Amino acid sequence: MTQEPETPLKLRKILSWSSLGGTGGLFINYLIKQDWVMAAIALTCFVLAAILGVFGAYVKNFLERLKETLAKKGAEDADHFLEGMEHLQKKLAAKSSQNGALKSAASQLSDFESKYLEEQKLACHEDRAVGIREIEGFDNYPVLQEIFVPLRLTVNAKEAGYDRHESLEDYKTTQIWDLLRNSQNRPKLKQIAIHAWGGFGKTTLLKHLSFVYSARAYGKYNAPKFVPFLIYLAGCYQTLSQDNPPTLPEFLTNDHVNKLLEDQDLVALPDWVLNLLREGQALVMFDGFDEIPISERGKVSEWLSTAMQKYRKSVFIVTSRPTAYRENYTAQKPSSSFWIEKFDQEQRQKFVEQWYLCQEIMARGGRSGRDVERAAKTKAKSLLAQIKERPELDAIAGNALLLNMMVRYHRDELGAKLPQRKVDLYQGICELQLNRRPSLRKIELLLKSTNQRQEVLQFVALEMMKRATNDREDGFKQIHHADLLSKLKIGLDKFDSEVNVEQFLAQMVDI
Repeated sequence: MTQEPETPLKLRKILSWSSLGGTGGLFINYLIKQDWVMAAIALTCFVLAAILGVFGAYVKNFLERLKETLAKKGAEDADHFLEGMEHLQKKLAAKSSQNGALKSAASQLSDFESKYLEEQKLACHEDRAVGIREIEGFDNYPVLQEIFVPLRLTVNAKEAGYDRHESLEDYKTTQIWDLLRNSQNRPKLKQIAIHAWGGFGKTTLLKHLSFVYSARAYGKYNAPKFVPFLIYLAGCYQTLSQDNPPTLPEFLTNDHVNKLLEDQDLVALPDWVLNLLREGQALVMFDGFDEIPISERGKVSEWLSTAMQKYRKSVFIVTSRPTAYRENYTAQKPSSSFWIEKFDQEQRQKFVEQWYLCQEIMARGGRSGRDVERAAKTKAKSLLAQIKERPELDAIAGNALLLNMMVRYHRDELGAKLPQRKVDLYQGICELQLNRRPSLRKIELLLKSTNQRQEVLQFVALEMMKRATNDREDGFKQIHHADLLSKLKIGLDKFDSEVNVEQFLAQMVDI
């Protein structure tokens, strides 16, 4: 049994060398016969057989070794391939899970942002002019966007009717949407101060911006995307002026966003406001710096300045009456300043026509049509004609609030003429400016009584009227500052001799 395996091996060896023996024998045989040609052929065959035998052995061993090596390498590569496939599968599963989480978070964020924007929009969609009385049976609150007239902003205070001159190169007269558009490549326009006297439309302008952005209609103005935050400083200055005030993200989250959403039992998502501020996606508007008590203005200005400097990518707007901003904003001021210009003839006409159209539509339960438009234009034309014919009305119609007041008087009296006596018209204006608006805005005036404030101003006005002469009837229109202070002092001493005359004058100018 032990010899049997050797037989095939010996046989293969005999066969493998038999070709050499055969060709070798033929070579010797032809050599003996002296057949040189055949002997050469036989020798050649012998050499070739020897070479092929040796090469065959080489190839055999080479292939066997190669097979062995490649088999081992193939096994290793197969193992690595399977490991890679398993790792890839796990990675794809993790990525899918992560994408699902991101989609869920994005959906949650989008849903929350939509709810916030809806609440912010509702908070500013009506035209609620502060201080104008509600009239029974009269719809005082038209939709703001239906009557809003774009305001013209200027960098030249004198052109806007103020007593100062400041400029921002490349800008003369512009609109707020131009500034927001250019804020993306002009860092100076990321901090904007807007100045105007009472009634020129500062609050209305910010409400307009807030509404448009909350309605996601900013594309109409080719403006960049922002999430709006409209803050009324008169209602929150105590929070900002305390010893350890909240940061801007904390304040916006807790004192603005969460309060707007409290009816829906929602709270702001963690770091939502902070991320918007950092990424430059927030439009933060602070209205009414002048409505903060004088003693607190310095602290609030420091807080505002700190917030604007920290979140430079976002856009900030601060509104104020000129005197309060100039004298009491003691911190670093916003990098650009603009003044609101009074209404020109075109703006007056547009406002009155839009206001009447809105009222006529609401009076008909929302129905519109050519007949409704005709009725609105007829009434608007009647009021505008009165304003044009009466210089005393034309002189004050550039003030948006007073024009609003006139159009309400006009409609309430069913289109009748406005008070013919100046005193009747001005009495209503004085009551609005000296009493209702400061009271509703919680502005602390030096004289507590409205009648006292009016009497002091009437005394000064009477003294100025006495300056008129036969050859110059308008001589009463100018008075030197020192002389004005002297007359005011006389009027104030009648009620309270401790009232600071300069401060009283500044308040009267601002309101």
